[in-house]
Amino acid sequence: MTYTPTVYVDGVSPPLSAANLNKSEIGIRDATATADAALALAAVIVIATNSQSGTTYTLALTDSDKVLELTSASATVTVTVPQNATIAFPVGSVIEVFRYGAGEVAIAPFAGVTLRSPGGARRLNAQYSAAALRKRATDEWILEGDIKV
Repeated sequence: MTYTPTVYVDGVSPPLSAANLNKSEIGIRDATATADAALALAAVIVIATNSQSGTTYTLALTDSDKVLELTSASATVTVTVPQNATIAFPVGSVIEVFRYGAGEVAIAPFAGVTLRSPGGARRLNAQYSAAALRKRATDEWILEGDIKV
C-alpha cells in the first residue's frame, strides 16, 4: 500500500494556501496509513568520517558536517582551527571530533581565531570522547562536548 498524505486546512481538503498555512493540520485517516506515513517520512542520515592517524591536523573545508576521527595510539594529536582568511568555513559549519585512539586530542585555535568552551577546555576528556566544533562567526568557534582543560 502506498501512502499519499492529505493536507487539511480548517477541516477542508486541499489546496493549502499561504493565508491558511499557520492554521494547517496534517491528518492521517487510519492505522495502516499511519504506518505507511512513518515509513514515508523516515530518513537515514549518514555522516562521513575523516580518519586521521598523525599527530597534527589542520581542519579542511571538506571536514564540514563530518566526523573527524583521531586514531593516534600514543602521541598527543593537535587539531588546529584555521583562520577564516585561510579556510572559509561557512558560519554554522559543524565538525564532530572523535578521540578513537588512546592518544590525547587537543584543539588549538590558530592566531586570530577565538575558540569558546566551558572553562577554557581544549582537550577531549578520554579515549572514545567526542566534541563538536561549531563556527559561530567569521573567526569564532564554539567547542562543546566531553572536554577538559
